[in-house]
Amino acid sequence: MVDSLMQNWYKDNPLPHEFIPVTSIIHSFELSNLKHEYLAHNTTNNYYTNHYYGDWNAIEDVTRALSVRNTFGIALSEGFNKWAQMGITLFGTHKLRSYKLMDGQGGKTPYTENDVSVGGEVARTQGNVFHYNASGEVWLIGPHAGDLDIKGNTTLDLRLGRMDSLQADLNVNFAHSKPSFFFRHYHSQSSWWDNDDLSREVRLKFNGNLRLKKLGTKLNIGFENISNYTYFAMQNTLREGATAGSLVPTDYSHAVGVKQVGSVQVFGATLSQDLKWKFVHLDSQISYQTSTDQDALPLPTFNAYTNFYLLFRMGINKVLRVQIGADLRYFTSYYGPDYSPSIQQFAVQDINHERMKVGSYPIIGAYANMHLKHCRLYVNVRHLNAGSGHRFLIPHYPLNPMTINMGLSWNFFN
Repeated sequence: MVDSLMQNWYKDNPLPHEFIPVTSIIHSFELSNLKHEYLAHNTTNNYYTNHYYGDWNAIEDVTRALSVRNTFGIALSEGFNKWAQMGITLFGTHKLRSYKLMDGQGGKTPYTENDVSVGGEVARTQGNVFHYNASGEVWLIGPHAGDLDIKGNTTLDLRLGRMDSLQADLNVNFAHSKPSFFFRHYHSQSSWWDNDDLSREVRLKFNGNLRLKKLGTKLNIGFENISNYTYFAMQNTLREGATAGSLVPTDYSHAVGVKQVGSVQVFGATLSQDLKWKFVHLDSQISYQTSTDQDALPLPTFNAYTNFYLLFRMGINKVLRVQIGADLRYFTSYYGPDYSPSIQQFAVQDINHERMKVGSYPIIGAYANMHLKHCRLYVNVRHLNAGSGHRFLIPHYPLNPMTINMGLSWNFFN
């Protein structure tokens, strides 16, 4: 009789379900305190073209940046209304940025920027077939007033009978933005610019993916149109007495600056295929890409990567996981970007002088991984084919010779 009464009570008083909020109030806070430092105490005479202040043998350029960002928003969860099958978010952002650049007198020149932007997002993440996300943000107050960023993506999952399933993604991005602060302002002993007249960049990008999940095939295709493309470029000067067309770095004095070009179009396609037969695996990827302005945005035409390995288990109860393999990387030759020590960034080579091509050189490695419960041991041989060919990834900086790396990772816990 007591059991019967208890059962009737449980039927009349169901257990409470999980509470899912319909509306959320959002606040995010982000603080960044950054420091960029360039020290050099033994600089070759006339290595740099420009000398704005200080002693070449006591270079100490320090740049600081502080960023404080606050975002407030309200979000209506997906499915909050039977007529609205998506989530909706509205937000506003205030961003304070403070910079300190060298002034040539042992002090710092301060810059302060305040930006206010508003935006929104609609998204559908539930369901098994079709998902989408669209967001937009516009800047209203500050040096970036008038900037606009719109993004959208969709995902479609289709069953192809019993054999496989196809996943298709499409991403679209439109951005109208002022070049970042360090494209507009930078002060150091050898590099100095204040580019307040730079035009806004306009980028329109389409990117799509097709993926067969079981077969392991993936195709990615993308196109981007960039107006007022902004980039770093080397601006070297041939030294007196040096031979014109020389590729020797010491025959030039070096400088770097900011450039813009009217319009650049970029197209790229990547095909990936993962194959497996028992314990034998072969993962491969090949890419094609091209730029309409190889002087401003140089790209290798083809890139390839392949990884061949054996993956199996051995030992008592098959508890030891073993992976043994080798990989290969390769890209066709192109005028790769040079490295500028003064700003510690890559910059395209100076088109007014002889340039150096890099690439058309395979990079081969071999490795072995062993994993037993909480213990992992690995051996990795990098640049196995060292000793022949033009082994440069960027001009004037050769690849390291063959190196062997070993490691042990062991987690101790109950």
